[in-house]
Amino acid sequence: MKKIICLFIIIIYSCSPDLCLKDVELNYKYTPVEGKFIGIWPGDILMNTFRDLQILADEFGMKGIYLSAYNSEYTKLIKGWVNTLNLYVLKDISLDNWEKNILEYDAQFYYVDEPDMAGGSGVTREGVEQRRDFIKVIKPGSVMIISGTLNLLRDNYIPISGCGYMYSRYLEDQSEDWRVIKKKLGGGFEMSWIKLGDGCDEYDNLLSTANELGLKWIWLYGWQDNDVKSETIKHLHQFCQAAIRHGWLKNL
Repeated sequence: MKKIICLFIIIIYSCSPDLCLKDVELNYKYTPVEGKFIGIWPGDILMNTFRDLQILADEFGMKGIYLSAYNSEYTKLIKGWVNTLNLYVLKDISLDNWEKNILEYDAQFYYVDEPDMAGGSGVTREGVEQRRDFIKVIKPGSVMIISGTLNLLRDNYIPISGCGYMYSRYLEDQSEDWRVIKKKLGGGFEMSWIKLGDGCDEYDNLLSTANELGLKWIWLYGWQDNDVKSETIKHLHQFCQAAIRHGWLKNL
């Protein structure tokens, strides 16, 4: 009888979704899945060196990196590393020096952050259109992206022809808002943010919705309030485990 009880406990543990809560010792290597892309804004704590970016690409399967509109000297240092690792770039051009940034950075995606939100970029619709038109001429293979909430729809801020959209609200269940946006924008909504650190249930829910809606890109908002690198890595492992379950990553 004791043997049976022990076997039962082992089976329950091995099948538990709490496995995704294990720490860095999981020692997985994650690889991308064809047709699906995951990018990250890792924050300074995860991209101080070339080795940090190499780990994100080679060990966690990240295919894209977000470069902030701020700390321009710092982002200049890493743009060469990005090219070496063959990563896609989501470059923020929310500030007034946007023309200079477009000329200096070869990015697949140029990005205006949350023009609709208090504390956001405050870029007007006309400002977005100016950036879009400049990109069409200077970087015709690149795409203009706007992030925000449903307010962009309600205020007739979007759709803007030739621009993609990302959802960037992290409270409550985001899935229903994603569905509203997809119904309105169709192919204009193919990527969205997920906040790193929200937990396995949230990852499972949102990745399932991403599959339902046919999204091609997920970008992880990895900027953490703490400066503990091991905690951020743990959250990244948790997300990657969920991504495996939903066909966004493979593990070796």
